[in-house]
Amino acid sequence: MRKKQKSPFSPFQGSQTREGILNMLLQDPELFERIPGITAEQREAYEQKRRKATAA
Repeated sequence: MRKKQKSPFSPFQGSQTREGILNMLLQDPELFERIPGITAEQREAYEQKRRKATAA
């Protein structure tokens, strides 16, 4: 088994980074399409978030 590496980011920094990346992707759907290896589950989660963001 591989040992899990400790992240250099605090949990707060990690959540802020994820939030920032998600906001970029929600503003530019083409960017999301260019990410390699997206699963159907990830695509569905993204579409749900995008629908919520455009409805708000």
